[in-house]
Amino acid sequence: MNDLLRASRAGVGPTLSITTLLLGVAVGSPALAAKPTPPDGCAGVTETTFPAFVFTKTIEVSQNVFATGTFLADRTGKCTRLIGTWPGSVDFRYNGDANLALVLDTSGNDIVVGLSSVSFGPNGPVATPLSGPTSILDTTAIPLPPEVPTHWKFGGPEFNRVSPDGSQLLMKVGLGTGTGEETGFGSSIVTCSLSYGTDSKIQAIVPETCREVHRYAPLGDNWHEIVAWGALPGTIYSTHPSSANPMRNSLYRVTVQPPPAPSVVEELFHTGGILMGARANVAPPLTTVNGEMVGVFEHVPNGSTRCSQVIVIDAYNCDASLNSAKVNQKGMRSITWLPDGRLAGRGQTPPKKGNATCLEGESFVAYPAIDSNPNTLPTVLATTPDLPYNLCRTCMEGSAGGWVSSIATPP
Repeated sequence: MNDLLRASRAGVGPTLSITTLLLGVAVGSPALAAKPTPPDGCAGVTETTFPAFVFTKTIEVSQNVFATGTFLADRTGKCTRLIGTWPGSVDFRYNGDANLALVLDTSGNDIVVGLSSVSFGPNGPVATPLSGPTSILDTTAIPLPPEVPTHWKFGGPEFNRVSPDGSQLLMKVGLGTGTGEETGFGSSIVTCSLSYGTDSKIQAIVPETCREVHRYAPLGDNWHEIVAWGALPGTIYSTHPSSANPMRNSLYRVTVQPPPAPSVVEELFHTGGILMGARANVAPPLTTVNGEMVGVFEHVPNGSTRCSQVIVIDAYNCDASLNSAKVNQKGMRSITWLPDGRLAGRGQTPPKKGNATCLEGESFVAYPAIDSNPNTLPTVLATTPDLPYNLCRTCMEGSAGGWVSSIATPP
């Protein structure tokens, strides 16, 4: 594997003999001493801190040949293990009882799954890919709602997420004619039932278990709506055009009801900006936050300061004016949650002196979950100066628990 990852950058020029290279170098010179292999930061790392998140970055697999590497990392980001070279915006679950890492992605119209086992020894974790990417669902096979024309179909999936208890898959899909213009009926939020084999692998999803739980009105543009499970049962968070300004996004909560009852949809939070990428987490104990908190990324487009931020709100403390109690606010370009409760995501450079412009950073960073100080310095988890330069805002996800986990009671 080291040979796979080693950058091969051979130079072109005159050939020099070993004798020529040694001229002027004294015997025993430190220049001739073998350089020790630097530690990889994994010695002594155990399952208490590994894996904490998954991330992707570009790696060079041979001279001028690049691929997207998928890595598991511990809570510090100093211990990483490559588990594959398949790209995308991933969802991640870790089953600590079986030491199995589950990564979900999309490929065309398919939901695909990769599975790796993790063992631990004196040199830290060893990650062994078991399968993947393996298709478990073709979304075009999902039955259509009765009001949709029969020659239409669901399009490619986006932002697939496993529920906190592992029983369902959540995704955003388009509806269309199959011509690539999947906006005629808008975007749908769809859930499907999951089942598992004795080896803990997700079995092929039966399309008939899938259900549309909410649909956006037809949109003229792709507003990058990202759907995510809430930390409380039956809740889903999404961002799409606001009632206050359809050219900007609000944060919405969709509470799924037993069929055939429709879902309850609440518009919660609007800043006047473009909100994206919601992620929910159970509120820390001994805080005033009621049940769960939700982080959302406020995008600031090109042509302005470009100083974006992640805002964390008390999701059950919002009013009719779409104001919500804020418990954190940091300059970041994406959001996820780590198992230890920290807020994490793609970093952002501070505004330059005399110029309020911010740039997307090269690092994934972490902050306390609740923090009233906007100047708190980040903890750098991983630096990903990709070659070629290709930063990915959504290519980091914290481990949100195993296949089955305890869930707090709704307020």
